[in-house]
Amino acid sequence: MLAVSGAPGAERPASASTRRFGNVTALSGLRGLAVVAVLYHHLPTEDGPRGYGLMGVCSFFALSGFLITALLVREWDNTGAIRASEFYRRRVVRLLPALVVFLPVIVIWCACLGYDETREALFTTLSVSNWARINDEPMGVFAHTWTLAVEAQFYVVAPLLFLASVRGRLAHRPWVLAAALALLVAAWRASLWLFAGDLVRWADGGLLIYVTRATDTRLDAILVGVATAFLYSRTRIVIPGWLAACAFAALVAMGFMDPEGDAMITVGMAAGVVCAGVIILHLVTAESPLKQVLSARPLAYLGLISYGLYLWHLPVYKLLYLQLDGLPWGVVAAVAITLSLALASLSYHVVEQPFLGHRRRPPEASEASTPADPPASRPVAA
Repeated sequence: MLAVSGAPGAERPASASTRRFGNVTALSGLRGLAVVAVLYHHLPTEDGPRGYGLMGVCSFFALSGFLITALLVREWDNTGAIRASEFYRRRVVRLLPALVVFLPVIVIWCACLGYDETREALFTTLSVSNWARINDEPMGVFAHTWTLAVEAQFYVVAPLLFLASVRGRLAHRPWVLAAALALLVAAWRASLWLFAGDLVRWADGGLLIYVTRATDTRLDAILVGVATAFLYSRTRIVIPGWLAACAFAALVAMGFMDPEGDAMITVGMAAGVVCAGVIILHLVTAESPLKQVLSARPLAYLGLISYGLYLWHLPVYKLLYLQLDGLPWGVVAAVAITLSLALASLSYHVVEQPFLGHRRRPPEASEASTPADPPASRPVAA
């Protein structure tokens, strides 16, 4: 099995100085609230604020970076190594079963309505749907899978990024590398939008699609999550409730911004990512009314089924609106949301959950104390 271990003398903190991450219900609640924002954003209406989908994406990406890095920190602290093959196996087992069911069902549904979505399904399967969209592939009912592609592309380099952060001069401050890279990505995105758009003139989908879909312009959110996980595990930082409440209020306020405006793309997206990181750190370090609200069972359950809910909702929205054209959009929306919830719940309990116990192989003697991934630890993207 491929394993990458620390070099002799590499810094590994004593267990007494390392905080261990457990299953925090409020994180599932935050994920559930984020998916609600995405469901709202994709409703076929121009009424109301349109920036909540973008804030949901920021939260999803930050949660993903945090949870993935927290699991790698556990493995590193317990064994002194990162088993890259096992990391990739866990990602495949977590993501693939639901996708294997989802793709053929939607392709067949589209075919019954006279639409061929096999090309778009292939891009989704290969985790390149964001680059397909950038190159002017419409992506149809799979347009939302660009976020899954960004995360999958991050997974390719995640073990290497982790090792670069915990070894050598950065060992005592492993969050520095991820934070610096996040800052560079945010600056690159703003620069492209304001004055360097000619650098990506090859992107047939246009500059807006590039800055909102490309891996190199959206990784800052995941990287902030990575830095947040290191701050949590390697320091004693505590985020007070009032600061988390301010960050949450800022996310709500930014939901009213134009998601395609200069302010959102140059500043708002980066600010949303930072706010999401602050909220995540608070939820794992302190108690507050905000944490109690996010721990509510309905929100936590939405967080558990969020991967399936994200997969199913947009195709269901689009196809039902085609089939039920003529009915009031509010009625169709209610039917679409209800069906999306039912399919996501079915996906979680029948398709995803049976595989959760297989996400780790039986522990070897040297790593018997390494805990398995917390349930549904991978947040979806919007």
